[in-house]
Amino acid sequence: MALAAPLLAKSWGLTRGQVGLLLTASVSGILLGSVILAPQGDRRGRRPVGLAGLLLGAIFATASAFATELHTLLPIRILAGLGVGCAMPNIFAIAMETAPSRWRIVAVVAVSCGYPLGAAVGGLVASHFAGHGYAGVFLVGGAIIAVNFVLGTVWLPESPSFLAARRPSETRRLLVSLGASLTDDVTFVAPPERPRSSVAALFTPARRTTTILLWVLNFTNMTLVFFFISWLPSLLAYRGLAASASLSATSIFSGAGVVGGISMAFAMRRLIPPTVLSVAYVFAGASVIALAMLPVSGSAFLISIAISGATILGSQFCLIALVNHYYPPEIRVSGAGYAIGAGRLGALLAPVAGGILLSLVSAVQWVFVLTALPALIALGVVLTLRRTSTIAQAA
Repeated sequence: MALAAPLLAKSWGLTRGQVGLLLTASVSGILLGSVILAPQGDRRGRRPVGLAGLLLGAIFATASAFATELHTLLPIRILAGLGVGCAMPNIFAIAMETAPSRWRIVAVVAVSCGYPLGAAVGGLVASHFAGHGYAGVFLVGGAIIAVNFVLGTVWLPESPSFLAARRPSETRRLLVSLGASLTDDVTFVAPPERPRSSVAALFTPARRTTTILLWVLNFTNMTLVFFFISWLPSLLAYRGLAASASLSATSIFSGAGVVGGISMAFAMRRLIPPTVLSVAYVFAGASVIALAMLPVSGSAFLISIAISGATILGSQFCLIALVNHYYPPEIRVSGAGYAIGAGRLGALLAPVAGGILLSLVSAVQWVFVLTALPALIALGVVLTLRRTSTIAQAA
């Protein structure tokens, strides 16, 4: 949607507010899909629910190309977002539950890093089809999701934890296909059945504090992520950076996020995840304050951009793995879906909050300083999480 928005605005004569509605519709669909549809993976299986989400996304991403006015496109974008929001938590769970225990966090973070890489590649691919208008961009997006659906139908496995509970005879076959060496006397212990109410299971006395902290952490971090994604090019331009240099700095921010996420994932193999995240949030707060203080023309400013991208985006990728580690298999997708949903509320808030900040604060530097506050809140939450919750209970 972000790639097609400029073409739609020109073709349909949309105002900035109407473009904002379209962008919000996609994010709203992802939020609803994460909360309403994705938890069905705990009941019906990660693979079929994840594939159903991809199919839904492919159909309505493609249908977007045939919309002819705003009020038709809005519900189509919500439905496309529903599919993506349904697929993501289930695919993250499969990545975690098919990986060896020592590589689980790395596996989930690696899958999560597909998001910014896909955005970068999607931008390059879509630019070649921009001559065909917004329809060409939507058709490319729908085709890419459809290809992923076909590949997933052929190769995406079911979760061993889910199979052990419902089809134990298939568990051995799957584990052998994944490279496990099993003797004939190996038996499988199925996880407990999924609770009747996934929300109630997330708020048992033993999990209530952990769930609230994870929701706040995802909300805060996603607010930071989408604030920078939405406003960084404009903020840099307001500080006097040329348009081309602003785009280059934004690319550095995104690229550093992938490097930061993978690096933090490897660090989490040796240190407990809250420790790694707490260090990341200290550097995130310091780097965004540095963006306010340093001149935009120096190399130190670009280094601060890279550090902020590595810590802010990198932390978001690691949060997905962190959430999966705090919940047992029978409610893992529900836990991830609701946490991602809480994060998407921050994604909805961030662009609006950025506009309000820019209207209230005369000096752009102070906007950067104020963005350090969410990083400090996230730091406090993750330190509390480290003290009050036990990750080993769900590993």
